[in-house]
Amino acid sequence: LLDERRDTVPLARIQALTVEENFIRRALGLAAVKMVVAGRAGEDEAVTSTLLPIAPRDGAFELAGVVLGREGLERIPLEPMPPAARTRRIWRAVAVVIVATAVTFVLLDPPLALLGLLSAGVALPAALGAYRALGWRRDADLVLARDGVFVRRTSVTPVLAPQSVRVTSSPF
Repeated sequence: LLDERRDTVPLARIQALTVEENFIRRALGLAAVKMVVAGRAGEDEAVTSTLLPIAPRDGAFELAGVVLGREGLERIPLEPMPPAARTRRIWRAVAVVIVATAVTFVLLDPPLALLGLLSAGVALPAALGAYRALGWRRDADLVLARDGVFVRRTSVTPVLAPQSVRVTSSPF
């Protein structure tokens, strides 16, 4: 709380900025801004990753826009993910419910074993919330991507900045 740190980072080394809002901050309209800087690792990365610890959400996006030389980041509409992403999220939640129910059947007496089904009350709404949080947009020289249920992260990356991209796929 009492430490003050100062650092200078060349703009060309900023790989991405992330606006993070946990569910409490979202309710209060607050956010934090973190940055990914090329060439920083280990302890240096931890010291310099937070650009803005806490501020109003609009101020966080405004700061990200100033750093990246782009105004109105918070007003760029994001494209929703396809319905197949929602289906995958729901199937994963169903798998969690099945495992939780099976474990409770093994560990508890039969009437109490139905407690495992209560996990559906958390898993399914969380899966739907995770799907609703997903979004992306390529806008001129930036790529925006958002995800997260409990901590929503909106990443803003200059198109020419990434050093690597990974695409994954599953049988589902």
